[in-house]
Amino acid sequence: MLHLIAAAMLCTTPNAEVQLIGGVTAKAVDHANVPMGTEVDVRLTIEPNGKMYANTSGVSIARSSGNTALDQAAIDDAQRSSYAPKIINCTPVSSTYVFRARYDSQTDYLVWYSSWEYWLNEKAHPRPTPEPRPYVRFCTSLQNVTDAEFAQKLAEREQETRNQLSRARAYNRLHGIAMPASVTDAEVIAAVKVHDPSARTVRILVPEYQEFALKPGESVSPNKSYAVEIQESDNTTRLSVAVFSPEKQFLRLDPLTKQGLTLPYGFAREMAAYILLNDLMGGDNPIPRQGCVRGVTMQLGTIRGAMPEITAAMLTEPQRDPVAEKRALDAYRVFVTSRDARENPMTKQTLAQLGSSPEITFVYRDQDTLIGGDPELDVVRIAHGTNRTYAMLGITADGKASMSSPALCFVGDQHCAPYYIWP
Repeated sequence: MLHLIAAAMLCTTPNAEVQLIGGVTAKAVDHANVPMGTEVDVRLTIEPNGKMYANTSGVSIARSSGNTALDQAAIDDAQRSSYAPKIINCTPVSSTYVFRARYDSQTDYLVWYSSWEYWLNEKAHPRPTPEPRPYVRFCTSLQNVTDAEFAQKLAEREQETRNQLSRARAYNRLHGIAMPASVTDAEVIAAVKVHDPSARTVRILVPEYQEFALKPGESVSPNKSYAVEIQESDNTTRLSVAVFSPEKQFLRLDPLTKQGLTLPYGFAREMAAYILLNDLMGGDNPIPRQGCVRGVTMQLGTIRGAMPEITAAMLTEPQRDPVAEKRALDAYRVFVTSRDARENPMTKQTLAQLGSSPEITFVYRDQDTLIGGDPELDVVRIAHGTNRTYAMLGITADGKASMSSPALCFVGDQHCAPYYIWP
């Protein structure tokens, strides 16, 4: 789990679609009979290393221009371009995407990339540098909204999700790309109860469970899977994974251990702490705890089984703990000599001003009551005089602490903000 903590800190975008990072100019072809604006779609498989799938079955024409030479040029362009792979839970995975080449007589080809889910509306040449952004402060922005206003924000977000799904389905139908049908909560629960007549109640813990269960290099299955907790008529409980076909047909119930929830629950816990950390780096007086609960609910609420623990941790101000504070100080002193401190000039400057014995205060503690054995995840304030910053801390069951952060600046310093942008 420690590697996930480190990954979450270094991985500012834990989930992302493929990006075209090195598009090429199309080869010269005979396009005398090709109308202006003709487009070619090339379907290809991008591996976790960002390379195209080596087998020839990994590339095909999804939409032809009607000109064989132009189609082949588009395939060549796709093969010669460079990509950043799809990211799920900070882990690169392989997946299928559509590379688009568009003919324009004045600019040769402008190459776009689109995934099965949405269009990437960037030109390949050149790719502009994004404008600097401030810290994302979900907690502060949601602290003082009413329950009714927050419910409206959730409804708007859910509607936008439905709109994105609708656009993805329309695009896939147009290009002949299969996409699994959605399964409602009620359908999941009903199917589990039919399969297990002794089930008294069924609680969905993690929708889209399969994406968290992937091993590096695996592709996402077309099936839908849901981690569920089943309470039997004798009051015993068990964990299972309900699996549905792309056509919404119930396939099976797979056994699930508590440890099988480590990845989705760990991801939710890490990102919850990161949301608070991001907000605090932008300004921390007062700590908007209720706003953080709302922010986490909005961003991570689909990982439902982890939400009660995260909510309790967000709303609880930690008590003084001299033993934990000493461990945190020891972890800080190790961090000062780490690669992050040596190679990031902002971090190096900040740590130099904080000195070797700053005051370290816990502002957030999530001690893992869900799985058992996972590291405790904390956010600590590190201060020397009026200068202060924040960092994440992981404490394992044997008491070993490690500190990690994308970069360290003093609170409010926007130079660090690009490191903290999530989601």
